[in-house]
Amino acid sequence: MSEDKWANYGASGTGEVTAPRPVDLRTDRSYSVSAWVRLDTADTSARVAVSLGDPQFPPFLLHYRPENRQWGFLMTHRPDSSAWWIALSDSQVQTGQWVHLVGTYDAVAGRIGLYVNGVKQTRNFSQTPDGGGVTGWNGTGPLWIGRGLWVGQKANPWKGDVDDVRVYSGVLTPEQVSTLRFDTLHF
Repeated sequence: MSEDKWANYGASGTGEVTAPRPVDLRTDRSYSVSAWVRLDTADTSARVAVSLGDPQFPPFLLHYRPENRQWGFLMTHRPDSSAWWIALSDSQVQTGQWVHLVGTYDAVAGRIGLYVNGVKQTRNFSQTPDGGGVTGWNGTGPLWIGRGLWVGQKANPWKGDVDDVRVYSGVLTPEQVSTLRFDTLHF
């Protein structure tokens, strides 16, 4: 941790924070996950800011996607499947700047979403163009900050800063996302 009290993951790519699983979180039901992130460099590797553990694949990843230099909220199909749904940012990542990310899963509507700095993004690569057709499954592991998991191995370490990670049961409304962003503003 830096003296400014946020998690800083340097160039070594070896840092991570493992936190207990939020008590009431079920990833087969509606939930939202948010974090302030600052990416050092938009390189050719995926970088995970927040995920939830499980033996093989995580139920979700809030992360950086290198293919088009975008933010993403990814949900895997099943605990034993590398297939996924993903909501992407509308524009490319700007490195070295604090960004507020919120990923949402609405289990009733079967839909995922991504907010970047309080704005709902419109790009989805899911079963349908609007982020629909998604079904969650309940992950069993802890909350990870600064890395993900893929095929049972630690993967995609974060390089930069992560702060103010929050996980909510239920889908945050656009107004709640905006309030959360302004109540925790980073510069």
